[in-house]
Amino acid sequence: MRRKNAHERLAAALSHGEVPVLTVEAEASPPAREGLLAVTPTRVVYTSTSDSWAVDLHGVRSVLLEQEYSRGLIRIESAQTRFVAVAASEAQRVVAAIRAGRP
Repeated sequence: MRRKNAHERLAAALSHGEVPVLTVEAEASPPAREGLLAVTPTRVVYTSTSDSWAVDLHGVRSVLLEQEYSRGLIRIESAQTRFVAVAASEAQRVVAAIRAGRP
């Protein structure tokens, strides 16, 4: 049920017709909140039970990845810098998807 609710929150956060290229479980910080991170052709969207945000890919200045044990910490620098942690096995794919959508 919990996973279904997470996907429903993410679907509600996406614009009509917006389709994610990639969706992964993630933790945004601060503070650490488990949720879902989706990369669409134009945005990065994060939703959790207590927070949600979106970053327009055209506003992203840089995307940095730092490996921390079994997690990858991704720093998305735009008007407001965002940090998300994802499984190390997914981190490179997330960074590549974000970089592919930038102009």
